[in-house]
Amino acid sequence: MTGFPSDGKWRGYAGGMDKDSTSRFLNAFASLERHLRKTYGSGKGHDDIPMLLARAQGSGAMRGYAEDLRAFTQLRNVLVHERIENRFLLTTDEAVTRHLEHIVQHLTRPPEIGFFQGEVTTTTAEAHIGEALTVMSSLDLSQLPVYRNGVFISVLTSDTIARWLGANVKDELADLTVPVSEVLKYQESVEKHAFIARNASVFEVLDAFERYTRQGERLSALLITQRGRETEKLLGIITVYDLPRALQAVGQ
Repeated sequence: MTGFPSDGKWRGYAGGMDKDSTSRFLNAFASLERHLRKTYGSGKGHDDIPMLLARAQGSGAMRGYAEDLRAFTQLRNVLVHERIENRFLLTTDEAVTRHLEHIVQHLTRPPEIGFFQGEVTTTTAEAHIGEALTVMSSLDLSQLPVYRNGVFISVLTSDTIARWLGANVKDELADLTVPVSEVLKYQESVEKHAFIARNASVFEVLDAFERYTRQGERLSALLITQRGRETEKLLGIITVYDLPRALQAVGQ
């Protein structure tokens, strides 16, 4: 057969007369098709698998899976349509079936972001920037959520601090008693933050960072709360530096 990648992820696409493996492959593909129609279907019932995969292409859930799923679609078509007396002309290798089952499991039951949750260090708008710098340096933080009277107002980032320093250093000195709220005025318009619910999936995290990038903006931090509302207690924070962990969680 042609058109299938041979990058070493699995050994071939067919072989070993394993009817059970082939049945599991078709069952897994049926689950995949139901998920794609539910998530990306138009609701009109005319969407074929290539069309659904094309719609899903830009989502974080499909990162690293699109090429494999296109190949599996070809294989599924051969298995279903090329039969003699209702017997398969081809059977799938166990490794192929396991790989598809792995993908379907991640797509239909994606890992949640619980492993990003934990105590979050914050500062106040009234705090001196020198105090905030000390905290960020000692804890190796690049982002620091800022509150005023217990209400969230923004995220202080190392990039914003660098711009403030560049504009205010005189004779190699800077006034570190300036309040954090003044430094926040140097935040770029493309620098954004967003909130996400604690039960969100890792794919939603990947989608969020990609969505802001497509819009020409930079997502500095995803702030985790119970329901994804800024009025709720912070339960965790995700930055661009955490994306390798997110990718690892979904096996990519």
